[in-house]
Amino acid sequence: MRFPEPPDGLPPPPRPAEMPPPPNPLGPGLGPPRPPWFLRGAWLPAVLVIVLVAVVGAAIAGPLVASSGHSREYSFLQRRADGSPVRWDPCAPIHFVTNLSGAPQNEFVDVQAAIRRVTAATGIRFVYDGTTGALPRGVPNASEVPTPPGEDAPPVLIAWLDREEFLDVGGKSSQVGLAVSSTEPDGFYYDTGFIALNGGQDLVPGFGVGPTWGPVILHELGHIMGLGHVPATDELMNPQENPVVTDFGDGDLAGLRILGRHGSCAAATS
Repeated sequence: MRFPEPPDGLPPPPRPAEMPPPPNPLGPGLGPPRPPWFLRGAWLPAVLVIVLVAVVGAAIAGPLVASSGHSREYSFLQRRADGSPVRWDPCAPIHFVTNLSGAPQNEFVDVQAAIRRVTAATGIRFVYDGTTGALPRGVPNASEVPTPPGEDAPPVLIAWLDREEFLDVGGKSSQVGLAVSSTEPDGFYYDTGFIALNGGQDLVPGFGVGPTWGPVILHELGHIMGLGHVPATDELMNPQENPVVTDFGDGDLAGLRILGRHGSCAAATS
């Protein structure tokens, strides 16, 4: 900094003394406070750690969510030319008979419970026509279910077979059951079918967790109604038996509603 020169004969004005630096308010050896971590360049590693934890958590939780049961998957065995599924006439009852001679125990209670669940899901009523000694088509020298007077087709047969009979109708020794639905000549509606159950399998009555007959009967009735298999393991219509899935899932029920009474009757359609 320059000062103006004094006029001639006057002494120069005193120069200001050098001011000492202000004392450190934090005391000797202490500097200003450090900025927080997110301003010191450490925020990037921390964010990466948070992201990594989130990704690992999602990977762990993913399978649990997938198996918690809300897949809503369903499929149909057959479709008409317009894309709608082949189904039963929703305005007519489905008649059925049982052959329990090959059942390990009296499984009629499980059959009744399964029928009630299908009716609740579809709105279609079932009529029990009694017991029979008939066996499904394919068993050698077996009598078939006769068509009752006034009906166009025989009732649905639900029968327990021994191992050889089960193989004769197209089953495999590792299978527990199979179902075959038959359509009317025009292919628009089902009119009969059969459920064959492998009596050689060691299952227990009821709908409890584990290898039980109830879910097997319910699965095969799903086929009779027109449902196909689905890959979702939380649906009863998955082809592999799941001991913890004992009733129709969300997707199964959605498919059964489409196959049920929401549609027009066969007589009105024809």
